[in-house]
Amino acid sequence: MKKTPSERIFLIQEIAKKLKDENRSIIDLTLRQFDLPTTEGWQPNQQDYIINMIENADDEVLAQLHYHLVGEKSLSYPSGTLEFWQPGTYRIFLSHVSKYKTKAEELKEKLNNLHISTFVAHTDIEPTKKWQDEIELALESTDCLLALITEDFHISNWTDQELGIAMGKGKLIIPVACGGNPYGFLQKYQWLKSPSFDIDYIKEEMFTILSMNNLSKRKFSEALVNKFESSHSFISARVNIKLLERVDYLDSDLLKRIQVAHDNNSQINESFGVTHRVQQLIKKMEISYFTN
Repeated sequence: MKKTPSERIFLIQEIAKKLKDENRSIIDLTLRQFDLPTTEGWQPNQQDYIINMIENADDEVLAQLHYHLVGEKSLSYPSGTLEFWQPGTYRIFLSHVSKYKTKAEELKEKLNNLHISTFVAHTDIEPTKKWQDEIELALESTDCLLALITEDFHISNWTDQELGIAMGKGKLIIPVACGGNPYGFLQKYQWLKSPSFDIDYIKEEMFTILSMNNLSKRKFSEALVNKFESSHSFISARVNIKLLERVDYLDSDLLKRIQVAHDNNSQINESFGVTHRVQQLIKKMEISYFTN
């Protein structure tokens, strides 16, 4: 996906700010690792030097350099920086064998209704991009790895590597038994079982796990608050408040955002019954804080 001028400016400025305080040798070393130009000689301003060296870089190179320097600590990616993730969503890397591509795509569409972005390698990588680099970038930036364990999962050249990387980075791992059996380190995780590959069942179980697991509940709840804030119709407001009513975790900051969204979005506060449900949700969560 081609970056907009605003997105390129954002990336260039962020990269320059991050690198400007390094000594010149480190700056040039970093630029060369990403096949970017350097030049010898004295430069009056390191930030200007970096900008001059990177301003003509390809979109992909800018995105990867920015991610190398900032990583997941940055919450300010423009929407196109990692274009396979929708902004404000919970992120899932879906590990599967290519034989089940259709099922993976079906699950992706279902999870999208929960404000979950799902990375499916066969469709989420543009042909012009380096395949392995995109896989690694998705694994670095995902919140969770969901593995569809079919009978041939272990045979793939890639699935075990994807699992190993995600485990090494401490990501939440959710294996789903779809004809395959637990093996290796996967045996220590709690498994979902769906021998018939029931996509609706997997979706509902994923909601339960993400809303309760300590590794996911805050970020998943935040994604649903983001979805509620962007309610664009009376119907979507009712759908989105229903999702929030199902979660077990909403801290005081998220509750404030729900209240502000209600007060400022007419599609929410004029939607039948939503005002009462917002009040009841906030009251319920506030009571739970005092009783726990």
